[in-house]
Amino acid sequence: MDILGYKVVDMADLVAYASNVAGSVGEMLLPLLVNEATEINQAMRQAAIDLGIGMQLTNILRDVGEDYRERQRIYLPKTLLDLYGVDEAMIKQLSYKDGAIPQNWIDLWEHLYQIADQYYYSIEPFLKDFSQAAQLPILTSAYIYHGIGDAVRKANYNCFTQRNYTSSIERARLIYQAKKMLKDI
Repeated sequence: MDILGYKVVDMADLVAYASNVAGSVGEMLLPLLVNEATEINQAMRQAAIDLGIGMQLTNILRDVGEDYRERQRIYLPKTLLDLYGVDEAMIKQLSYKDGAIPQNWIDLWEHLYQIADQYYYSIEPFLKDFSQAAQLPILTSAYIYHGIGDAVRKANYNCFTQRNYTSSIERARLIYQAKKMLKDI
């Protein structure tokens, strides 16, 4: 899609892109991660795709500056950029120079992150269907990727000139949280 110059005009385009890039990975790995006796139904398949979509949307929101500097690509929907008054000139300026992050960018970022956030939750009802060995890595990955959003917030939404990630301490906390949740299912 990148080679062909795929344009992200609206949210449907962004979700289609994320589904093709990462949702397909979730779908492809699903048969390898479930218990042998588990019959994969459409809801479970969609949950695996959704987890991939959530992770890809998080990647996109984390890497705005990097994507612009290295590929001259903006993966954000044009309709939302217009709605929030964010344009390529702003993204370019922020991608090459540290400075205050405008409120309209923060509002756009939060809008998109709330959408990404929704994609993470659909995997939880199916965790019991995954093999014991796969449950913790799947849930931990979801929590750690979700935590990238908090890291961007802590960096005052600078996803332009720095790479945001969860710290070692935060990852340990999220692993503990995942273990605790798995005990309850």
